[in-house]
Amino acid sequence: MTEAEWLACTNPDVMLEHLDGKASVRKLRLHGCACCRRMWHLLSDERSRAAIETSERFADDQCSKEDLAAAHKFAVAAIWTTTGLERDAAQAAAWVAAPHAWDAADATGRVAAKVLAVSSGCDDGLAKERDAQVALLREIMGNPYQPMPFAAALPPDLISIARSVYAGADRRQPLQAALKEVGQPALAEHFATPGHPKGCWVLDALLGRQ
Repeated sequence: MTEAEWLACTNPDVMLEHLDGKASVRKLRLHGCACCRRMWHLLSDERSRAAIETSERFADDQCSKEDLAAAHKFAVAAIWTTTGLERDAAQAAAWVAAPHAWDAADATGRVAAKVLAVSSGCDDGLAKERDAQVALLREIMGNPYQPMPFAAALPPDLISIARSVYAGADRRQPLQAALKEVGQPALAEHFATPGHPKGCWVLDALLGRQ
């Protein structure tokens, strides 16, 4: 796949296949988590939601392998308390806490697209969900053909703001202002809209994460 093909691709499965062996296990896991969060309303058992949150923490080295294994075990048990689409969503939540990141990204994404397509009740539901997953992939992976944009040290205040945004604080406007101050207006524009999942490539670049 060339850079032009990556930028034009509308099939998340093809994009994931291209990333096999190229993307970090952290990025793959966080993509799976982001797909699961799109099904949050279908996860009726708290153990399923906890599995996603634990997987996110594990990706960022905030919990242990044992914590992840326990969350996976509980999420598997939660599958059998549900039926229909909720069971499919619970299955995806269990996958996302699996020890292998590729399972979390690939299988979870496929299930999420189908579940949300059916639940939407729209004829073009699957196409819309696949478009959403393509957007998530680009948000998390960025452009794998381009180097990270920061070669020099960044101001501590910018890094502090970026860290708080990654943690969930709505400080997009201060982050935009700080990025403009260091000569990055295009990256500032990236935060013109809300909705940046964990693993957002710009935040990762600012925080030195892969």
